Amino acid sequence: MEQFTLKEEVKLEGIGLHSGKYANILIKPAPVNTGIIFMRTDLPERPIIDAIVTNVIEVEREVIIGKDDVSVQTVEHLLAALTGLEIDNAIIEINGPEVPILDGSAKLIVEAIQKVGLKNQNKPKKIYRIREPLTIVKDETLLILLPSTQLKISYTIDFNHKALGAQYKTLIITPETFVNELASARTFGFEHEIEYLRSKGLIKGGSLENAIVVGENGVLNPEGLRFKDEFVRHK
Repeated sequence: MEQFTLKEEVKLEGIGLHSGKYANILIKPAPVNTGIIFMRTDLPERPIIDAIVTNVIEVEREVIIGKDDVSVQTVEHLLAALTGLEIDNAIIEINGPEVPILDGSAKLIVEAIQKVGLKNQNKPKKIYRIREPLTIVKDETLLILLPSTQLKISYTIDFNHKALGAQYKTLIITPETFVNELASARTFGFEHEIEYLRSKGLIKGGSLENAIVVGENGVLNPEGLRFKDEFVRHK
């Protein structure tokens, strides 16, 4: 398998889900072996943060990556889009602290990238393979990794709520299945959590335009769900 980047740069803009701050991002092509890096163009010296696991500093309600007291919030939808489309190298310039939430999914990011297309860089990519089973348990969450020749994800959610309940989804992840089955699934939250999250300084930019909100009797968004099982697809 070979490395890919974008043919041209992609521009996106919007409000951050948690910070409520407006930001512009520019996703630019990058040379081979660059990986995915973020550049805070709003700060002196334009500091760079590599999108690698050792730079992850928060995963509770959002994924935040940081280095040397500089961070970028809510990177998960953008990184999912790049990974789902099998893009290896990109420089992401951002002039604020948080990636725009857009419509609450990876859909608009994917569509913008598809418009410019991808470039084969004719260099092999480094692939990590699972050699033996690995299990991680945290609170009520269980993650199991098993050896495989392809990326296959099986996910189960089980919420004590009649609008969600238990949902299960399994997919072999390819660019096609990511685009068609997962990219447009939106983030979600519960109406009863809103005040608590805002008291913690979160979801300042949240609305029915960028998240599914689940009330006591069901989904509050007028347009409803994009998939019957949109919740587990998003996870």
